Amino acid sequence: MSNMLDDVIKNYPVDTTRMYLTGYSAGGWSVESAKTHERELSNRIAGCITMSAARIDPPYLKRYKLAADADIHTWYFAGDKDDYFLNNAKEAIDSIGKYKPRLNRLTVYPGAHCCWHSFYDPHYRENGMNIYEWLLQYQSYNATKRKK
Repeated sequence: MSNMLDDVIKNYPVDTTRMYLTGYSAGGWSVESAKTHERELSNRIAGCITMSAARIDPPYLKRYKLAADADIHTWYFAGDKDDYFLNNAKEAIDSIGKYKPRLNRLTVYPGAHCCWHSFYDPHYRENGMNIYEWLLQYQSYNATKRKK
């Protein structure tokens, strides 16, 4: 992930204080794994949207302090008819919350493993914001310069 971010930064104009990750299902698993992978990567991430994420591997589950220390705000989505994904979201929220509460929010929608396209639509709003506006509230000032 860090190499990919370096490549994007090298080739495109990027505000490195506003790098966000988002993913659905296995992509949500990737988001959760990235923000708990290593401190250097966690420090580059300003916010995340995780929808119906598969459960991350146990070693990563123990490293949510990295996400808390980096102040990574995450908005989780899970259906009320899909205990597996809803429990995964709650486990992640609890794992971060024990270090730093109020970094996460959870939307529980009616249904199961579905509906991601509705939440990515800019017209979908909660508390007056869509997911893009919500993410833009957050910046990461923790990023360290990477050695080239």
